[in-house]
Amino acid sequence: MNFPEVSLVIYFKNRLEHLKAYFKPLLIQKNINYEVIAIDYCSNDGSLEYIKLFQKDYGSLRTIKVHGNLGFNLSKARNIGCYEAKANICMTVDADILFKTKDVLRHWFNLFQDYNKFVCNFYNTLDDYNYYDRGILCYCGSGNMFFYKSLWERANGFPHFIKNHGIEDTIFRLRTSKVGGKSYEYMHQNIYSSFETYGP
Repeated sequence: MNFPEVSLVIYFKNRLEHLKAYFKPLLIQKNINYEVIAIDYCSNDGSLEYIKLFQKDYGSLRTIKVHGNLGFNLSKARNIGCYEAKANICMTVDADILFKTKDVLRHWFNLFQDYNKFVCNFYNTLDDYNYYDRGILCYCGSGNMFFYKSLWERANGFPHFIKNHGIEDTIFRLRTSKVGGKSYEYMHQNIYSSFETYGP
């Protein structure tokens, strides 16, 4: 069986506007074998129905609907996706992240392989069209993260007790550091800038 190199996990609750702007570029990445796992957390704005429109043309896209939860638990959504991941490497992606070019995923994968351990992240919202021009480490938060699934397993995943955006990324990073993980900071003005280590 031809397993993917990366499992890309996206998660959302009522983010149709963002998905219409940002989701398609996740599906058209070049020169890499990957899957996309979309976790819908009880949306009622048509988010999941929009994502399903792409399944016919993109066989590597899977959707999972979380039932019976009124609130959005970001950590749980990420953990569901990572648990379902077929690849040895996971990438979690917020719904407001835009892949500016078709080789972003391959570039990130190569960087991750070179540095071998853990995490990168970026921010972008519909009100900020700088795309990948801003970036910080997943120290106070993360728009996306790269990590080995085995590291996620050893760290017992993201903390379910943190239900929304906040310190869940920091707790996850600290958990991974206790089981041999390291984090890296990607400081840049575009996706091809420098890559620097950041403890531990």
